[in-house]
Amino acid sequence: MDCPTLVRFVVRSTVLNIRARMQYRGEFLLEIFNGILWQTSILVFATVILARFPGMAGWSSGEILMMASMRMLSHAIFALVFSNVVKVPFMVLDGKFDGYLTRPLPVYLQVLTSSFGVHALGDLLVAGGLLAWALGHVTITWTLLHVVYLAVAVVSGALLEGALHTAIACLGIRRPGSDGFSVWVDELMSTFGSYPLSIFPVPVKAALTFGLPLAFVAFLPLSVVLGQIPSDGILHWGAVLSPLLGIALFSLTQVLWKASLNQYSSPGG
Repeated sequence: MDCPTLVRFVVRSTVLNIRARMQYRGEFLLEIFNGILWQTSILVFATVILARFPGMAGWSSGEILMMASMRMLSHAIFALVFSNVVKVPFMVLDGKFDGYLTRPLPVYLQVLTSSFGVHALGDLLVAGGLLAWALGHVTITWTLLHVVYLAVAVVSGALLEGALHTAIACLGIRRPGSDGFSVWVDELMSTFGSYPLSIFPVPVKAALTFGLPLAFVAFLPLSVVLGQIPSDGILHWGAVLSPLLGIALFSLTQVLWKASLNQYSSPGG
């Protein structure tokens, strides 16, 4: 199937999903409010900590909140585009996933467009507002390279989160009961993603850099722009190239997804 046809399918599906959700306008607005409430609660917790500790590991409050806004913005893009992949284990269990295999469209694309994540609009509002505030409280000599670098980093962060949940979905295709891993990853990213990882003990910092690569979502890319990374070594180049990690991991999980589909066996036999 050619690219223009796929684009038309995505646009038409998204429009229909939004129109369907807006049939219940009270619920539609409530979901947006829920997204605002959830992200605001994380933000309030961060500001309480920053009120007690105005600076952390050489990072000012404004810089920390800018990092939090980058993480939230990446998460909002993830929620807007990829959130349905989290539902794959449930789709397998209720038999809905089987229907996607019979249609002449990419299964992954059908999963992503199966519904519209209204709550992501609330996430976007909070993240955008926080980013606008933080930009006025950091000292960065902006260049076009900085802007492009951080924009790519935000998109790459969304792809990285999408890659992690796609990998869990691949496991869910074989073991539908594995959906709890998505909740665990989401909780870890929400809890630790808004702070400089340098404040944590070495084992935690290593786990969130080389295990669950949370450091590459906002901490390392912003470190590069602020000039707060090691001047040499593997970590230096890892930080400089951090916006590429999400793109690379997402590409790898697409290969894993196709391999998982080949091994899929319907729960109904």
